[in-house]
Amino acid sequence: MAYILFFGLMNTIGPTRTTMVTYIPPLVGVLLGAIFLGEHLNWQAILGGALILSGIAVVNVKLRLKKPVSVKEDDPACCEGEI
Repeated sequence: MAYILFFGLMNTIGPTRTTMVTYIPPLVGVLLGAIFLGEHLNWQAILGGALILSGIAVVNVKLRLKKPVSVKEDDPACCEGEI
C-alpha cells in the first residue's frame, strides 16, 4: 500500500517533493521517545526538528512569479525598427 501511495505522490507532486517524506520519521521518532519514554529533548533536537520542518516548508512553497515573455526572433513584431 505504501508503495502505491509513494508512486502516486511522485506522479502528483514530483520526485523532489516526494522524497521530503523521508525526513519525517526521525522527527516523529524523537517526539514519540520524548512523549512515551520520557526522553529528554535538548536544544539541539528542537533546533534539528525546526530545521527539518523549515526545509520541508521551503521546498514545498510555490512562489507565484511572472514568467518572462519569450519573443521569437522570426516574429515580425519582434524587432521593428532594429537593424
